[in-house]
Amino acid sequence: MAGISQSILSDYESISKNEAFCALTNAMPDMVLLTNSQRKVVYVNKTVKEISGFESTTGFLDRHPGEIISCINQISLFDVCGFHQNCSGCELNCQLINRFHENAPQMHESKIISLVDGVEKQFDFLITTTPTQIDGKEYLIILIKDISAQKRKQALERIFFHDIINLAGSLNGIIKLVTSQQSKEIFDKYLPASLRLSGELMDEINSQRDISLAEVGELAIKNEWVNSIQVISHVEEMLTYYKESKDKQIRIDEQFEDVEFISDKRILERILLNMGKNALESSITGEYILLECKKENGTVTFSVYNSKPIEPEIQSRVFHRSFSTKGTNRGLGTYSMKLLGEGFLGGKVWFKSHPQEGTRFFLSLPA
Repeated sequence: MAGISQSILSDYESISKNEAFCALTNAMPDMVLLTNSQRKVVYVNKTVKEISGFESTTGFLDRHPGEIISCINQISLFDVCGFHQNCSGCELNCQLINRFHENAPQMHESKIISLVDGVEKQFDFLITTTPTQIDGKEYLIILIKDISAQKRKQALERIFFHDIINLAGSLNGIIKLVTSQQSKEIFDKYLPASLRLSGELMDEINSQRDISLAEVGELAIKNEWVNSIQVISHVEEMLTYYKESKDKQIRIDEQFEDVEFISDKRILERILLNMGKNALESSITGEYILLECKKENGTVTFSVYNSKPIEPEIQSRVFHRSFSTKGTNRGLGTYSMKLLGEGFLGGKVWFKSHPQEGTRFFLSLPA
């Protein structure tokens, strides 16, 4: 137990002797942590030990809660839980700071990105905090319930009930109009729109299917030789079918490089299509988006540019499941880029945004 303060050890020993408290918390299927007034962990239940995999039975002592759940914002030696620039928006951190001044239990949802076996994984937690006293000392009980599956289901249902039903309704309206008029002029006028809507509808359904399979690790990958120009040409064509492209330009960079490499073409096009849609949604009439590709240092890097910067206060949430350029509780585009690009294609997905330079989303793959 070298390195652990005597005060922490004393707290741990005192709490461990409280058989009723230990039996109760160890019977809970959710994670239970106990922190002192310095936000240091002095006790965890059996569930935390099993999930966290500490080598010693006291490996959790004298740590911050973010370390226990492997939050990506404190994985380096220079970032401490609660002091990273992203911690100000963390509900768990806010509870740790404020809860000792209140008596009643509080319940809040919090989104945490953890590093699991070297891979970033997003969790939705329901966190309940309750101040308590044990042997005359004040502690904070933190109950952490994983509600990720429930939130995934809600997000997918929202998209189906909103976007897909809207698309199906529009398509149905056009079909009714064409069949009621029985006019070749009307048919010719609305055929392109019906094709566009049916294409969007199928794309939305396939997108949600891919995300659902990817989140449970069941998305099948079919690697093959692909050509960067062929891929981007198909993506450009698909983007022109979306209503967001109206009165906007979709350009391919003059220096776009012709690269042959192995990947899953369908998943690759899905990611680039989401990047393009995201850029179009962020653009206004008369603007353009730019599709780019470069090969360097054994990698091929695709990027999509648009002129609108992302506000600094929301940049840390861009790849969260709940983030969307469409508005509250809409879309899974940016989330799926990272999920599919890093989790299944073995690449790297990131973005750069600057008020004077606009925004670029990148996808880098082995080549």
